[in-house]
Amino acid sequence: MNVTAAVPTGIQVRSPAEFAADAVALRPVAAVTALGKIAARSGRTGPRRSVPELLDLLADRYDMVAVADLLRPFRQGGG
Repeated sequence: MNVTAAVPTGIQVRSPAEFAADAVALRPVAAVTALGKIAARSGRTGPRRSVPELLDLLADRYDMVAVADLLRPFRQGGG
């Protein structure tokens, strides 16, 4: 099925990785702050993760290499 045929004019169909990279590029500090909060909550029901570990997961597991590359310079304290 061609999903782009059903999309209104002016709307772009993006992969999840492309969408995430676009969103992160707009507000990288907010994105890395959110990752810090996710890292702080981790360990409650699964393994504890640091911000660098979450960035590696985004790149390796979800193919969000651009997201990880954009956020690495903004991470604070290795969190």
